[in-house]
Amino acid sequence: MHGYEEMGHMEEEKEEHEPEIPYYIPHQVNTYELNTVTYGTTSAQYLATRTPKQIITDKGGKFPLAAPVVETDFYVDDLVTGVNNEATAVELQRQLIKLFDAGGMKLHKWSSNTRRLGFCFDKDKENIKTLGLKWN
Repeated sequence: MHGYEEMGHMEEEKEEHEPEIPYYIPHQVNTYELNTVTYGTTSAQYLATRTPKQIITDKGGKFPLAAPVVETDFYVDDLVTGVNNEATAVELQRQLIKLFDAGGMKLHKWSSNTRRLGFCFDKDKENIKTLGLKWN
C-alpha cells in the first residue's frame, strides 16, 4: 500500500468526505470491439450508407459497370436500379455480387422481370417493397 501512496495512486481521504460506493478496477484492462453494427445506434445509418461508398473506393476500379450504379442507385440500404437489356443486367448482377463479396458483404433480396437472372417475381402475386416504395 505504501508504494501506491508514493506513486500518487492513493491518498488519504478526509473524514468530512461523503462515502461513495466502492468498486474494483482489475489490474488488466480488457477491451472489446464489436464486429457488427448494432441497429438503432446513432452510427448505424451512417455506416449503412458509408460502407458501399468505401467498397467502391477500395475495389470499384475492377468493376466498371457496378461501381457507378452503387454510387448513384442506393436508397438507404437497398440498391434499386435497372438496365436496358438482359445481357447488361446479367453482367451488372455478376459485377455487383463480386464487388460486394470483395468487401465482405453478401447481397440478397434480388428481384427482376427476367428469369435469366434467376430471381424472377410473379407480377400477379408479389409486391416489391423497399422502405415505403412499392412496385406492382
